[in-house]
Amino acid sequence: MNTYFKIFLFFFIQLYITLNKAKVTENTICKYGYLIQMSNHYECKCNEGYVLVNEDTCGKKVVCDKDENLFRACDEYAYCFDIGYKNNEKQIKCMCRTEYTLTDGVCVPNVCRDKVCGKGKCIVDPSNSLTYTCSCNIGTIINQNKLCDTQGDTPCSLKCEENEMCTLEGNYYTCKEDPSSNGGGNNVEQPNTSYSIINGATLIQVLIICTMFIKLLI
Repeated sequence: MNTYFKIFLFFFIQLYITLNKAKVTENTICKYGYLIQMSNHYECKCNEGYVLVNEDTCGKKVVCDKDENLFRACDEYAYCFDIGYKNNEKQIKCMCRTEYTLTDGVCVPNVCRDKVCGKGKCIVDPSNSLTYTCSCNIGTIINQNKLCDTQGDTPCSLKCEENEMCTLEGNYYTCKEDPSSNGGGNNVEQPNTSYSIINGATLIQVLIICTMFIKLLI
């Protein structure tokens, strides 16, 4: 894999992920994961062995120990990248996406660097990707200073299946099987049509921009 191709592939993946961001709502279907609710936002959590690659999609987690794992998900919002050779050995490293930075071993959004939220965590503001807001634990709400330090109740608004119930799991709500149910309801994941349409439009944008990029390299 020559240098130009590695740069191109890196650019392609970064561009696709950036354009393919999807706001997570109570209607989101998390691919290879499940939806949770905190005080003031929804997010996807991944099934065991998977990590978030974007807001509504989880990818299988790999170890950055061989070429076939290049550009695959190795942690939340991180992937394996070839950083060159050292002592005649290829170095493949797990690195955060460009809009994320490594903080205490976790990839966090750049806008959240050095931000303190109290009883919650910093996230990209859904209404303005250039700034941040705090997502509070259930039982705490955000104040006018963007801190999670005020007690408050948040009702569960997750759309659980007929055989499930909304359950407080630590500091967030999630849907769990209702022990009193008779197993009714439909647990089959339904196709997410809007996701497919977005992907199609995004792919066209990526191909156009990548074509321009290739011309610059020639």
